[in-house]
Amino acid sequence: MKFETYKLSNLYYWEALTLSGRTESGSIKSQTKLQALRVLRKRGWYNIEIYQIPSKYLIQPLEDKDIQAFLRPLILFLKSGIALRESIELAANENDTPVFKFIFRKLFEFLNKGKSLTLALQELSNFFDRSFLSMINSVEKSGNFLNGIEKISLHYQKKIQRAEELQKLLRYPKIIVGTVLLLIFGIVILSVPMFKNIY
Repeated sequence: MKFETYKLSNLYYWEALTLSGRTESGSIKSQTKLQALRVLRKRGWYNIEIYQIPSKYLIQPLEDKDIQAFLRPLILFLKSGIALRESIELAANENDTPVFKFIFRKLFEFLNKGKSLTLALQELSNFFDRSFLSMINSVEKSGNFLNGIEKISLHYQKKIQRAEELQKLLRYPKIIVGTVLLLIFGIVILSVPMFKNIY
């Protein structure tokens, strides 16, 4: 599912009740949250809860730490013996992060239409890079879904750790370079008046 991006439009995820008391959810594009609420009310929805999906997720995939956070509830529910489709539904109901709630709701919707998890995630390719989709496809084909998901989560955990270690390694040279530049600047500032006095 490719989302078109507009400078004046935002994407919102919403949950609401119908007159019969049935809970529904979906997404809507609007310039403001207030305008989105007005549109939904005109359509006959009540007790509306609406969340903005940060625009960065419409133009670039989830970061490694986001992928880990996305996988965490799935692993938890799957370990409890809950089936994949029900695990995704539970994750949607219990997640407080708008972007994850939106993704889980859409995945649940696609799975209910008979799509595999890989195909469902491909419908949300704005949020996931090719590497992640490829790993999910391999896991699905392996038949050992829980074990595969745990390995994917571990893969991203190691990536995050390596990135943090690299930042720490680069921090010291940056401090040294900064200190040297300050010393050079100080020497230049102090030397110029001395040369003026000499000549």
